[in-house]
Amino acid sequence: MQPGVGDQPGRGKSPIPWSARLSLCALLTAGSAMAGDAPLVPVPQALERSDARAYDGFATAIAPAGDGVMVACRGADGVVDNSGAVHFFRDLGEGLVQAQKIVPATPELRAEYGHSIAASGSIAAVGVPLATGGGAVSVLSLSGGSWGQSAVLVTDRIDSTEADAFGESVAVRSDGLIAVGVPGATVNGEIAAGVVELFAPVGGDWTRLTTLTAAQPVGNDRFGASLAFVEDRLVVGVPFDDASGPDAGAIVLFQDLRKQGWTAVQVVVPQAPEILGYFGRRVASDDDRVVVGAPRLDTAAPDAGAAIVLRMIDGQLVPETTILPAVPRAYDDFGDSVAIQGDRVAVGAPADPRAGVYAGAVRLYDLDGGAASPVFCMVTQGSGYAFMGTAVGMVGPWLLGGAPLASSAGEYSGGLYVADAVSDCDGSGVLDIVEIWNEPGSDTDGNGILDRCECPADLVPDGVVNGVDLGLYLVYAGSPCGGGTSNPDCVGDFDGDGEVRGSDLGLLLAAWGPCQ
Repeated sequence: MQPGVGDQPGRGKSPIPWSARLSLCALLTAGSAMAGDAPLVPVPQALERSDARAYDGFATAIAPAGDGVMVACRGADGVVDNSGAVHFFRDLGEGLVQAQKIVPATPELRAEYGHSIAASGSIAAVGVPLATGGGAVSVLSLSGGSWGQSAVLVTDRIDSTEADAFGESVAVRSDGLIAVGVPGATVNGEIAAGVVELFAPVGGDWTRLTTLTAAQPVGNDRFGASLAFVEDRLVVGVPFDDASGPDAGAIVLFQDLRKQGWTAVQVVVPQAPEILGYFGRRVASDDDRVVVGAPRLDTAAPDAGAAIVLRMIDGQLVPETTILPAVPRAYDDFGDSVAIQGDRVAVGAPADPRAGVYAGAVRLYDLDGGAASPVFCMVTQGSGYAFMGTAVGMVGPWLLGGAPLASSAGEYSGGLYVADAVSDCDGSGVLDIVEIWNEPGSDTDGNGILDRCECPADLVPDGVVNGVDLGLYLVYAGSPCGGGTSNPDCVGDFDGDGEVRGSDLGLLLAAWGPCQ
């Protein structure tokens, strides 16, 4: 990416390779989402990728795809500047590894291929809203473990213009149906009222099924700025909708009613609408839940932002909980990106200043009983202006945050930061990555695995298996362990058979000396 062009972002196994370790800006225990933050701690490097260059603006969009994740590199230079690319990282179980770099079949100057990404099954859609003619969407198909372009979608609207931004948002349903947001489209003379176009594979070709609009299109509402399928329905974000207040925002739920076609069945606005709240700027879904980003809601502090979780009940979206930033700050843009996986929600705040001016942050929450409990927060290296949280994602055990202006591989090259958000090797109830940052010396070799998990015979964790550990072993030797015993934690049961006996002593003696 050339300077000044697209260089501002839009409004149990071992962890990932340890070059991709990340900092925790808060250890937030279960309870109120308004709990205080813990101090900042040392910071990591971004996940490695090939061909990293200055001004790439890498990681403005993230989408789970196949057995891994797709990450946008809108500023990548091919045969022309800023033609864009998408990197595919495969999940190998012990980390994400770059497997493929996908480039446009016909590169265009400053088209920024990868502005939006969505995938389901073996189909992915890559939005290119700056492509000549008002935008395009590249359809990718997975075959033989690799992704390749199988079609290019464009609008056939006779009143389309270069400002349409066809492909600014995309969504893919499990049956291959693709929704394309065209938020800049003019409708009935209303500029940037926005539309959504639906495409389906029919007889080997892609066919436009219909075009969705707001019931009453209004200029600059940007209907279709964000999209997500929930069950068989489509959620359309309208972040500048004015029905409940100027730019308060809304989302519209569409359903295919067969004879009546795709019909708006519900409009959701913030429970406490606010001017310039931008409710619906981002939407994400998983199973029967939808999370909506509203980066300028004033619920916690002026323009601090929020993320609202809704659940599909009897065909309607019902509010489940509202997630607020732990330490509210004006203009943090909390909710500018969102992701959901099962009972977990990730929320990006790209202007969060805790690690530096506009350094950004990503927070992870557990949904439990209708409430959101904060888990941890990750930040980039504290140099500022990284805009961590411009994009967020979750795939398998990994939490991902995009920092498109991080300078990890050159000025504004961008970075993808990854955390193992699942592993708890010692069963303590606290994630390993949290324990490592909060217990200095607990990972002496810096490989991201707690020393006590690599060296279980080191019962008194000091990095050495010696007489002290043997003494503790002998306290429990010759007895069963587990619930209802005097050794409920099974101290000394190294082989996990429920008893502390000779076989465990053999393992302790075999590990005698410094932990390796």
